[in-house]
Amino acid sequence: MDLKEAILDPKEGSHRAQANLSQALALNCADKHPIAKNRSILSSGSCCLTCFGSDCHEINFEALNQADLLAKSTHIVGCLRNNPNFPEPWPAPVPSLDDVGYLVDAYNRTYQAALSGDHIKIAERNAVSKQLIEKLKKVAHYLEVIADGNEVILLSTGYDLTHEPVHSRTKTEPGTPT
Repeated sequence: MDLKEAILDPKEGSHRAQANLSQALALNCADKHPIAKNRSILSSGSCCLTCFGSDCHEINFEALNQADLLAKSTHIVGCLRNNPNFPEPWPAPVPSLDDVGYLVDAYNRTYQAALSGDHIKIAERNAVSKQLIEKLKKVAHYLEVIADGNEVILLSTGYDLTHEPVHSRTKTEPGTPT
């Protein structure tokens, strides 16, 4: 099944659609990430569309300083709000835009509080930052699947585009050229 079909099949129930999504994502992870050579175009590029946030992904929000993370995450949420290319609700395990927006707001509050230098407030900011980054990575992979390599659509997300587009793939028989 095509990744996009697994996500968008409207006649499937939520459990069935989630199983289809998981199955389609697993196909892309065969042989330890066969689409890695194409690289992703979101942020600094993840190797595949699997695992939703596992260590194999290289989206590097962690390299941003705290102020830049706040600005970038606020920009991404603003770009995705009412974006006709990515209507909600999004399927599980993709976090909702409201969940991400809530974390951006929480990060803003903890960021401002941590400016005092208080170690507890800095630890709280860092904990929220970690949660926010995890959610942003999960959303990025979903957006990439839906956009199916369309750079114009991906530019509407607010994420940085840095690599060749990765198109959704269908299951192929072993030995079949892709």
